[in-house]
Amino acid sequence: LAALVVAALVVGAFLARRFARERWARQEALPELVRLAGEGRSFVAFSLAEEVRGVLPDDPQLEKLWSELSLPVSFGTAPEGAAVAFKPYERPDAPWTPVGLSPLEEVRVPFGSLRWRIEKEGFEPRELTFLAVSSPTIPLIPESESRPGMVHVPGGRYEYRATRTVELPDYWLDRHEVTNREFQQFVDEGGYEREELWTEPFVEEGRTLRFEEAMERFRDTTGRPGPSTWEVGRYPEGLGDLPVGGVSWHEALAYATHAGRQLPTFHHWFRAAGARSIFSDILQFSNFNGEGPAPVGSRPGLSPWGSYDMAGNVREWVWNASGERRYTLGGAWNDPTYLFSGPDALDPFDRSATLGFRCALYPTPPPDAAFEPIERVFRDYADETPVDDTVFDAYRRLHTYDRGPLEARVESTDDSDERWRVETVSYAASYGGERIPARLLLPRGVEPPYQAVLYFPSSGPLNIRSSEKRFRESAHYGFLVRSGRAVLT
Repeated sequence: LAALVVAALVVGAFLARRFARERWARQEALPELVRLAGEGRSFVAFSLAEEVRGVLPDDPQLEKLWSELSLPVSFGTAPEGAAVAFKPYERPDAPWTPVGLSPLEEVRVPFGSLRWRIEKEGFEPRELTFLAVSSPTIPLIPESESRPGMVHVPGGRYEYRATRTVELPDYWLDRHEVTNREFQQFVDEGGYEREELWTEPFVEEGRTLRFEEAMERFRDTTGRPGPSTWEVGRYPEGLGDLPVGGVSWHEALAYATHAGRQLPTFHHWFRAAGARSIFSDILQFSNFNGEGPAPVGSRPGLSPWGSYDMAGNVREWVWNASGERRYTLGGAWNDPTYLFSGPDALDPFDRSATLGFRCALYPTPPPDAAFEPIERVFRDYADETPVDDTVFDAYRRLHTYDRGPLEARVESTDDSDERWRVETVSYAASYGGERIPARLLLPRGVEPPYQAVLYFPSSGPLNIRSSEKRFRESAHYGFLVRSGRAVLT
C-alpha cells in the first residue's frame, strides 16, 4: 500500500508538472513567440521556440512559427570533422551555440546573418559570417601554412555591378587595416629612401616626377618623411593601434612592396568585404561615427571571411586606376555609410587623414583583368532629352499631397548636449490621421528666428534598423547647428 501511495504521488507530480509546462507553453510562451517574431528578434525567439518544441512537439501553430524563425543549413569543411558553433551577428558578445561536427546537414538555425566559429586541431581557427541560406564548403588552413595577421579568402568568380567578371584564385587579405605601429617599421627601415620599393611612376597631370621630387610630397607636419598625420617621423604617442591615415596611394604601395605583399585589387577587396551579402549588418558594428578612427579590430563589424573594419574607419587604397586616379573603398569614419559599397577614385597623391589601406597576398597570380583600370561611368544629364509635358505631369502628381495644418507639437526635450538642444517633435501627416516623428536641433547661444535646414539623408539609412543610430551620427549635420542654424532630421 505504501509503495502504491508513493507511486501515485510520483505519477501525480509528473503529470502536474507536465500539465503546468503545457499550460506555460500555450498560454505564455506561444504569445511571447508571436511577439518576438513580429519584432524581428529571431534569435531570442529561436531559443524559446526550441524549448517550447520539447513541450509541444506537434503543435501546428508552433511548427508554423518554427518554419518562420529558422532555416535548415548545410555546409562542410575541408577536411571534415571540425567543431562548429554559431551566434547571431547582431549579438557579438553572446555565447557560442555549438551545433556539432562538420559536415552539417539540414541543421536548423535562426534566420538571418550569423557568426560562425570553426575549429579543428592542427588547423587555424576560423571566425566567419554568412547568411544561413548559404551552403559553402569552408577550407581549413593547416597552422603551418597560415599567414599571421591575414585571413584566407577562397577564390571564385566576382562580378561588380554586371560590368566585369573576373575569376580569382584563392588569396590572403590582412585581417586589419595597416596600423601606425606597423607603418612605423617601414619608416624606420628607410622606406622613403629606398627607390626600389616605389615601383610605379609618379604621374601628375601627365608629367612624370623624379623619385626625389616625389619624396618631397610625402612629408609629415614637421617636414620629415612619413604620413601627413605624423610629427617628427613618428605617429602620435598612444595611437599605435589606430589605422595609419594620411598616406597616398604611392606610399601604400611602397609599404606593401616592403612587406612582400600587394595592394588588393578592386575585385579582391569587394569579394572579401561582404558589401552585398550582409551590408546592413556590418554597418551596425562599423565606425561611421564621425569622431575619428578607432583601434583596428575594436569594432565587431566582421566581414564574411574574417576581416574587420572594411566598412568605415579609414578609406582603403586598392590597386586599380580610373584614368590618373586610384580607387579608395569602404568609406571612412566621417563618410556616409553608402560608401561602404560605393567606390571613389582619388588623386594617388592625396594624403587626407581618412586614407589608409590593407595588404593582400596572392599565392597564385590573379588574371591580368583583375589589375586593369575601371572607368567610372556617369550619366550626363546635359545630354538627356527632357520628357514631354504629359510624362512630367505624371511625375509631378506623384509628389502632390493634401495640404493641411501641421499641428506640430514638442513631445520631449533634451538639454544634455552642450552644443545644441534637442527637441523630439511630431507633426500631422497628410494621410490616415498619422503623425510623423522628427528631431529638431536648436543651436545654443543664438537668438531665434533660426535659418532652418531639413536634413534628408542618403540611401544609407535604408539599411539601418533604428533611426536612433542615425540620429547619433551627427557628423553629417552637426556643423550646421554649430554655425547657428536649426536642423530638422
